[in-house]
Amino acid sequence: MDGAAPVVGRIGPETFAVASAAFASAQAVHDLARRISASLTRPFITAGYELVCSCSIGMTMFDGPPADAARLIEQADRALFHVQHGGEQSPAMYAPAAASTPGAGGNDPVSEHPRLAAQLRHALARRQFSLNLQPQLSLINGQIVGYEFLLRWISPELGGVAPTDFLPILEQTGGIREVGHWVLDNAAQMLAGLQREEAERAGTARQPDLHAAVNLSDAQLLDPRLSDVVRDIAARHAVPTARLVFEVSEHTLLRAGAAARQAVDALHACGARVAVEDFGATAHSLDCLAQFRPDQVKLDRGVVGAVSGTGDDTALRRLVAAAHDAGVPVTATRVETAAQLQALRACRCDVIQGYLLSQPFPARWIDDTQGVIAERARDLMP
Repeated sequence: MDGAAPVVGRIGPETFAVASAAFASAQAVHDLARRISASLTRPFITAGYELVCSCSIGMTMFDGPPADAARLIEQADRALFHVQHGGEQSPAMYAPAAASTPGAGGNDPVSEHPRLAAQLRHALARRQFSLNLQPQLSLINGQIVGYEFLLRWISPELGGVAPTDFLPILEQTGGIREVGHWVLDNAAQMLAGLQREEAERAGTARQPDLHAAVNLSDAQLLDPRLSDVVRDIAARHAVPTARLVFEVSEHTLLRAGAAARQAVDALHACGARVAVEDFGATAHSLDCLAQFRPDQVKLDRGVVGAVSGTGDDTALRRLVAAAHDAGVPVTATRVETAAQLQALRACRCDVIQGYLLSQPFPARWIDDTQGVIAERARDLMP
């Protein structure tokens, strides 16, 4: 680039790049990144509701001969991974040492992609996947209403590999559909067992209204066979399809547009339920309610995380009110503090999920943890 003005381009569905030859120092790059972050995270009003966005920024520089653009983007992407992996929002500059630093589970997916992909091809057949469960508590009646089923991978060679490391590779290689079917099948099987146990414990033939929630990626949602798979799995385990909740991110729905609407309609037609994840993460959250008519929404973690004992919960209250106005119940995830619970209860949030109630635990622990979770649920109710 010969000019001094930065060039901005979109290089992915949710990724933008800024390039400039005008920076004299790393500090100048940091200053620009902070200004961008401050601008993007400033609350704004749309359709009468205040929304707050978040962003992560990775950076790189070169001071020699003209550098290959693809190489620079790769370096900035590695820096971005380290920001997102650590849960930080501050900009990060690429450094060769950091690029080789292992992530959670001992692997950086950028440099380890071929190795992880090779092992992932055999992980399902070798029974290396497992499920963790995290309970969901109704703030209306104080009952555990369901569990989210979370995929985990324990590799004999690599140890525990973080989902943020292996899920993108499963999506890129096409393995996510087969693994997703395995998750749904096992979740439905476990749900059937939980319902029978709860009915026996209560001394009634009527099974409780527990649900199993699983996540859907873009590829899974747009799989034309999905609704047939749901029907088959539900019938095999004698679980009503209405007890199966499919969580899809707001970004995925908006990005896929009409195709996503057709997929959601197909899930609804077979009796399953759909939850919009990350509700409040974009400026189009309210459009999701109108376009996709979800059965529930799950608040973006940034909305819940911003709430404290003395913090401003205006965005939270407006999002919950908007969902309720549309007749859609609201689940808050990553609830970790009593102050967050108090704010959620005050704005009439329906369901909570998070460490305040229980951290995710291996499925094999379910029999030993149900009593503890029930007691904790009672403690959290007024």
